[in-house]
Amino acid sequence: MNASKHRLKAKPPLSPRERYRLVRKWRSWMTRITEEIADLLVRQELFCGMRDIINANDATTKPNFLVEWMMRNHTDAISVGIRRLCDLGRISKRVDVVSLGRLLAEMIQYPHSITRRAHHSRYKNSSDRANYTFDRIVGKKHRFAPAAMFWADLRKLGLTSSRIRRLVDKRIAHATPTRAIRKYPTYGQISAALELLDSLACKYNILLTASYFDTCKPVLVQNWKNPLHVPWIETKSVARAV
Repeated sequence: MNASKHRLKAKPPLSPRERYRLVRKWRSWMTRITEEIADLLVRQELFCGMRDIINANDATTKPNFLVEWMMRNHTDAISVGIRRLCDLGRISKRVDVVSLGRLLAEMIQYPHSITRRAHHSRYKNSSDRANYTFDRIVGKKHRFAPAAMFWADLRKLGLTSSRIRRLVDKRIAHATPTRAIRKYPTYGQISAALELLDSLACKYNILLTASYFDTCKPVLVQNWKNPLHVPWIETKSVARAV
């Protein structure tokens, strides 16, 4: 994620009509972004739950081929998802990308597009609440969300996801020499990247849509552990296999 200042510069101010269209596009992106993060968070919850179940029962780890297969599949899938959400898109000459990284990059280029006035318009008969949320996220007496805020969030996202993105670019998506990766991401770093993506998505979702939630993670209605309470292989099937 190369987001150096010489590549991301503020562009000339947009007309009110152009700014309206740009912000409307960003709002539509938030639906896609929050849905993708929700999917990754659910995958992470199921993986951690399965890991805890397996670790609590020594019989399930011997032999460990199935466990290793599950871990590798999860790491690959979740890493690709994080990499996709961090993609800068237009800066990388890929204009069709919808991601949190590209959203922040475009906000840096058009820093006066998120305004207190536009945020107010999302609230009906509740100017106090609009001022409260804008003050809390952007700062008091700010008419616009400053470019410094977007830069700080983009840098934080780049630092937190650096090893994960490198794993995807050098191992999962492309076959590079073994020495291309010296340090692999840990599960803790993957969890930290997901938490940051979640918090940033919630932050910009309320700024753009005035819709508040503290996490993109949905509540699972069904108990995903139900299939684990019954044998997966019946005794007769085992006998036939032997």
